[in-house]
Amino acid sequence: MIEDTLSISARLKYYDKAASDLKWPTPVWNNNNQKPDNYQQRPDNYQIAIHSPGAFTSLGFGSRLNWTVDDKNNIYFDIERYINEISVNSISSRAVKSEKQLFKDNIVLNHDGNYDFGSTNSYLQYGSTKDKELHSQIWVGEGKVVLPWNLGQYGNLVNTFGARIDYEMLKNDQASAGS
Repeated sequence: MIEDTLSISARLKYYDKAASDLKWPTPVWNNNNQKPDNYQQRPDNYQIAIHSPGAFTSLGFGSRLNWTVDDKNNIYFDIERYINEISVNSISSRAVKSEKQLFKDNIVLNHDGNYDFGSTNSYLQYGSTKDKELHSQIWVGEGKVVLPWNLGQYGNLVNTFGARIDYEMLKNDQASAGS
């Protein structure tokens, strides 16, 4: 955008994987031992092994805005989102399939400084992962200073000082939560 001062980048990632189609050597579906008058039609995935991996897709996209304030200070803002669709085949004797969609968001504001006395790094980060029943959030803040010391004939010493704070929350909207 502005040469050597302000830039923006974008990224996109897509990945998919077909179901494993791992099957038992002999059919395991038994119609729940029902008599012929209560017979149920056999599901298409009756022979798939329990908990075998199903299909998976992941779509990720994001962007970073980078600002070089001067020769000593650099700031960036980064944001990204991932959408994952996950399935597990045949998790019961009735050949029930489990499917889940997850959303993952990350946001970071970062400052790097390079000064005569040493260097600094500080950032704030927010992360969120959610599906229709669970929502996990994390906030992280960190700052540190790196101080190099030249001790002449005795060598060099590097000290790092800093602090970090984490805050996490989990919201559970499952019907069985708390029971």
